[in-house]
Amino acid sequence: MADNTLTPREAALVEKAKKEAEWKALLKYFIMQEILKAQAIEVARGYAEGVAIGSVLGGMFDYVTAAGIADKLADKAAGELSTADMVNEIAGMEEGDSPFRDLNKAIHSDSSKVAKNQAIASCLTKATGHMVNQMRLEQIRREAIKAGAAESPSNRLAERQFGRRLRLQMNVIKRIAPEEVFKGLGTRLVEMGLSKNPEMEFNGQMSEKDLRREKLEDVHEVMQSMNTGMTPRFYKAMGGLEQFLASDVQGPKQRDQLAVSLADYVVNDCVPGSRTMNEKGFQTAMYGLKAVLPEKQFASFVDQLNNDPRRRIRLNPEQFNGLPMPEEAGLEKDLAAERVLRPGQPNE
Repeated sequence: MADNTLTPREAALVEKAKKEAEWKALLKYFIMQEILKAQAIEVARGYAEGVAIGSVLGGMFDYVTAAGIADKLADKAAGELSTADMVNEIAGMEEGDSPFRDLNKAIHSDSSKVAKNQAIASCLTKATGHMVNQMRLEQIRREAIKAGAAESPSNRLAERQFGRRLRLQMNVIKRIAPEEVFKGLGTRLVEMGLSKNPEMEFNGQMSEKDLRREKLEDVHEVMQSMNTGMTPRFYKAMGGLEQFLASDVQGPKQRDQLAVSLADYVVNDCVPGSRTMNEKGFQTAMYGLKAVLPEKQFASFVDQLNNDPRRRIRLNPEQFNGLPMPEEAGLEKDLAAERVLRPGQPNE
């Protein structure tokens, strides 16, 4: 029976509060399903689950729209990454079906604000299951590593890259998702031993300087593993990188100096078909250049390479989002052999 003592405006507010409460309940249910199961919807319950997902997606769209998130994606403090920057970094680290890659495409498209809100809502709805699956794969990968290989270059690099992607993802979630999503993922991280205090570790901020340094440390890890039989320009570039990482000053001048040494190696020693060409060295140096140069300047450098008549295969800046694994030796080769024998184990 309707409450006739309420004014139309009060009745509308009550109805709105009721719908919000229903949506939050559905949201919590959906998150727990994704976090605890992180698997495909059971066929027998497909319809019921589908209704729940549809309700959550609709509620998430309302949340995203009301919060004006699409208008805040580019907001950032000096020296910090914006939400759009972080999504772009995540997209560069992922392959295949990824809600963050889909969102990145929408952010950089000419689509309407409504379409962008829909893309944000869709990403936030799918992100929990996507991230928990990645956490589980990382757990399996770590469990498969022999104790003697835990300090191998390839394992150190894999752990650092997983940690960087996770920080970016959780900081995005912290910034733009309902509190329930962040807390749910944080609880799962603690349970899996991948985080001790999510509230302290993921505050929604990540500096451009820290991200650049982490990427260059990864480049150094790979270059060090190749430290045999390379060209003088390669060693000069690696020395410049070591000097840069050891310095307390990493301003534009220092970044330009590092970029020059990396570019010198790429332009002169990484010509396809030449005696000095090393594909892993080329990919590593280009990843380093992409980390140290502004986006437009790196794109211009790729254009310069494409205009070199000695190069027959055109390059794309997106080819250099990933970094090759370090050279393997000893226990690392044994581990690689085991993975070949046991192909069911993930090899991230």
